Amino acid sequence: MQLIRLWETGRTSSFYQHVLQTPLCQYNDVQTPWKELWLKDETRQITRAFKFRGNCYRVLCGLSTGQVVTAASTGSHGLGLSIAARIRGIQARIFVPAKTAHVKIAAIEANGATVVKVDGDYEQARLTSVSFAEETGATYISGFDDHDIITGNTSLFSEIENQHSEGFDVVFVPIGGGGLLAACLQYFQNQEKRVKIIGVELDSAPAMSLSLAQGRRVILEQVVGRAEGLLVRQVGAIPFQIAQQARDLEIFLVPDAQIDQAIRLLWQYNGIRAEGAGAAALAAALLYPQASQNQKAVAVVSGGNIDEAAFQEALGSLERSGGDVFLPGYSARE
Repeated sequence: MQLIRLWETGRTSSFYQHVLQTPLCQYNDVQTPWKELWLKDETRQITRAFKFRGNCYRVLCGLSTGQVVTAASTGSHGLGLSIAARIRGIQARIFVPAKTAHVKIAAIEANGATVVKVDGDYEQARLTSVSFAEETGATYISGFDDHDIITGNTSLFSEIENQHSEGFDVVFVPIGGGGLLAACLQYFQNQEKRVKIIGVELDSAPAMSLSLAQGRRVILEQVVGRAEGLLVRQVGAIPFQIAQQARDLEIFLVPDAQIDQAIRLLWQYNGIRAEGAGAAALAAALLYPQASQNQKAVAVVSGGNIDEAAFQEALGSLERSGGDVFLPGYSARE
């Protein structure tokens, strides 16, 4: 079944009983390098992040699971899975890096899941979750390396198309493990109008760009940065295969500092409180050197689960510079 028609069938009726159609809004700063720049605001989703789409489809519409599901997460996947499991009436055990944002851990626990903190990064949490599944018979569900998760995420792009019938020339999508990028590529690959897809990675965690360059999935020795949703040392096998076959894909790297600026811009101009990974696509859209005043672009604001301290730090670091935001070839003020 073509993905374009999937979201119009009875098969997904239970999906939209729980998943919200999130707003598509125009970026309100008058100065952009595009003819029009729009934002798909996933901070307005049930879990304040896009991840609930894949979780909901996987648990309620996809392959069967046992009475216990488990996952590794830097926060948003675990939260989405815990809610989907609660709806199904099954248990969830989520393994998270010990440094995961407190607001995310608290939200997962509030939805009935058991949270296990793991010393180390996402990869250590993943290995621990997989071991737990093997030892107990629980169903392991990857946040990005799963066909049903990716299919659920395509609902986001179906909504974009329905909300803006004229379409877009360029779509900016953040990359952690690659599940959202894979969904974007799958959805648009059979469209009549060719759409340029820009996958956005943190410059200190370029797992997808290096993997595509080398023709195989690489494992980064370590990843550092404040945008924890982008700190994945190895992208999923399924997203990598989809990315390899893509015809209109480019990977663009952004630094932490520019993500902090994008957090502030989203708050200042649109009142959107985004986490680092959520602001990455806007940062890339404003920095992209091939931006054109003849093209329309959309940036996916993938989530807004950010601790208050981290949010204030992102705002405060810029306020200390006098309140101006400078990007190459672009200024937020005259």
